[in-house]
Amino acid sequence: MTKKDFKPVAGLCLSNWGGVEIMLNDFCDAVIYSWYGKVARRWQEIKYNRSGEPYFTIYGRRYYLSEFLRYDR
Repeated sequence: MTKKDFKPVAGLCLSNWGGVEIMLNDFCDAVIYSWYGKVARRWQEIKYNRSGEPYFTIYGRRYYLSEFLRYDR
């Protein structure tokens, strides 16, 4: 996916320099992310923990969808 095709729906600020933006697929069962402006190469399946909270991982760290702020467009 190119930067031009990436249409983020939510973001998470990690530092003063940026953070993570996410885009969901049409079925809302996978996510692709932009890490400090660099778009990932592949979609990741959204997984669920034992409590039923949805998350995905980047570099081994879990990012829960509830941590992200939705963009109002």
